[in-house]
Amino acid sequence: MAWWSNDPAHRYYQISTIYPEARWWFKTKAPWHGHYLGLFAGGTWYDLENGARGYQGEGGFVGISYGYMFPISKCLSFEAGIGLGYLYTKYREYLPMPYGDSWHYVYQQTSVLNYVGPLKLKFAFVWRFLDTNKKGGER
Repeated sequence: MAWWSNDPAHRYYQISTIYPEARWWFKTKAPWHGHYLGLFAGGTWYDLENGARGYQGEGGFVGISYGYMFPISKCLSFEAGIGLGYLYTKYREYLPMPYGDSWHYVYQQTSVLNYVGPLKLKFAFVWRFLDTNKKGGER
């Protein structure tokens, strides 16, 4: 949700996350279809406010994933997966306070969170642009 879109309710949700993932595919009839195991690691930056209290911070995480990719057509697939792992985040808590015609954000405290458990649940459509597995190789 964009920070400028819901000012009357004063709810802000800004999240940026990046996490590359390496995958090992189980032996399948077609490439990029079937079961896989993965390893992922990444980082996140966020600013979350529910109207009463805000949390702004950054963190890092690492984990393992399992998923399955269902073929729909030659170039289109549907993927479902789950990831479990460890998350470390350090964040600042603040209170939004009205001041005249604007808002001020009053710092409250800095906290640290260590979390072990589910980190991602994934449902995605995957489109393959290049088919590198043609019979007979490239010509």
